[in-house]
Amino acid sequence: MRIKEIFKDREQGSIILMTLLIFFIICILMILIMQLSVLEMHMSKYYFRTQQAQQLADAILEQTCADINQHLRTDYCNSQTIPVLPLGWRESSTEVVTGSGKGQCHTRFLSLDSGSDYCRYKIKCVGCFENASKIIEAEVTFHFTNNCDAEHKSISRTFTDNGTITAYRIIND
Repeated sequence: MRIKEIFKDREQGSIILMTLLIFFIICILMILIMQLSVLEMHMSKYYFRTQQAQQLADAILEQTCADINQHLRTDYCNSQTIPVLPLGWRESSTEVVTGSGKGQCHTRFLSLDSGSDYCRYKIKCVGCFENASKIIEAEVTFHFTNNCDAEHKSISRTFTDNGTITAYRIIND
């Protein structure tokens, strides 16, 4: 009888150890799952910020196209040359306040390519939103027709479109 009691006491101690071991393993798994969810939350926030920066860069590109179009139509319809930089358009940085935070946009003129019936501006737009940024390089082409007199001298220029984005590239920084 004495031997059965000794084995019974040893079995009770091993059950406690197994329970503690299983509890320890479950705690480690829960900690790892929590760390993974925190990491995914940070990744989700960063993705949101980069998407906001992308939208800011796209918006400043569209605004810049509209500005160039306006200046070409008002100031260069009667000009013989295509301007290297449209009058009144300069590199600028704009502070933007959105519903969920602050952003900043920057535009930069890179180059001009022109032909007999078009002019193409290469523009770099940077959108920044809460420590995330996206850089866009785009080419915007404006088509026009030259109106000539009887001696084939150009007297005016009629722009046929509001500018078309002919190349668009996202630059990874």
